[in-house]
Amino acid sequence: MVLADTDVDGKTNEITRFAPLLDQIGDLRDTVITADALHCQREHVTYLAERGAHWIPTVKGNQCATRRSDTSPFQAGQTRREVCWV
Repeated sequence: MVLADTDVDGKTNEITRFAPLLDQIGDLRDTVITADALHCQREHVTYLAERGAHWIPTVKGNQCATRRSDTSPFQAGQTRREVCWV
């Protein structure tokens, strides 16, 4: 479900439009926000936490520190991973 959208012209970028876009939505408490890896920014996480929202981030391989601190089930050893050679 799309709750809000905004144009991003050549004078700005998606990062700067993140908070103004979500400001269009009154109450974000207990709302789950998903966004692509571009929005894996400290300012965005702080903004969402202050608004009471939950966030499912997309973390790419070039975010080394973030990837090292990942505590997803895969990283926490709660799933099974096998490598098989044939």
